[in-house]
Amino acid sequence: MGYCRIIITCTCILLMNSLTSFGQTIFTGEEELAYHADVMANASEGKHRSQAMSKFNSLFLETLGKKGSFQHQFDSLKWISKISLQNRSFRIFTGSSCR
Repeated sequence: MGYCRIIITCTCILLMNSLTSFGQTIFTGEEELAYHADVMANASEGKHRSQAMSKFNSLFLETLGKKGSFQHQFDSLKWISKISLQNRSFRIFTGSSCR
């Protein structure tokens, strides 16, 4: 009886952990995206903005290719504009690295 309770408890913990971290595991790179977006907008050196833009673009395209990315809000990307239709059939992301 004790083993059964332990197995059920462990299973429940694993299930709850996987459900709560589902959205987070797909977009764990959003913090890095936010960093590169910040550098693109605020770096004083043009070469730093350019390098950040290259890194941001490759990471962002990789992230957008993941399942579930269309529903993600990308709220931490303050310097990136997000435009979408009311029916959410498509979205446009825009930004600028120029000073």
